[in-house]
Amino acid sequence: MTPDQPQIIVAGEGPVALAILQALAASGQVSAQISLADPEAVAQVAQSPLAGLVVVAPPPQARADFLQIDDADLEAGLGPFLDLFDALGVLSPAVIDGGAVVYVGHRGHLGTWGGTHEAAFSGAVAGLMRALALETMGRGLRANVVATDLADDQSRIPPEIHLAQVADLTLFLLSPAAGAVSGELFLANRGASLRPREARNRTPKEVAQ
Repeated sequence: MTPDQPQIIVAGEGPVALAILQALAASGQVSAQISLADPEAVAQVAQSPLAGLVVVAPPPQARADFLQIDDADLEAGLGPFLDLFDALGVLSPAVIDGGAVVYVGHRGHLGTWGGTHEAAFSGAVAGLMRALALETMGRGLRANVVATDLADDQSRIPPEIHLAQVADLTLFLLSPAAGAVSGELFLANRGASLRPREARNRTPKEVAQ
């Protein structure tokens, strides 16, 4: 890909965004990074056609039980969601027909101990991306979600390996090879949802069955 061709925008910050940018550069694709909280940068990049868009969620908030969440906690979670909503409204029309949008967030949408507010906003984003996939289907645009392990739950996956795998999955979803996939949510946790620990700890009787 040459610099005068449509670029892929990575909207977001932090280690996940950096890993995706590095993977894009290694694959020879033109990319740039912007902040979701910078409306001027969002508007500027939307002036040119985009080959793809990656939106990286901010880190999860501090854990808090449901009955401990107050209005301030909800306000803090709502701000990034509104930034995302506004940025998608500006940037998604700039993605070329047949392009792709990938949201890289957390598995909080499934529910997690002490993360009710995270689950609420993660679930809202998952629904938003599926709606985007439906509404842009006529343009051949694809929209998918990658749900990673929460930042404080890395006991099974070393952080550097996890980042590389999330970046590789994101690049695949951006590529034409993933043309048959849209409106889906992918759990990037190396099969942790299959409860492998319970499988390893089966009793001899359970193994025989």
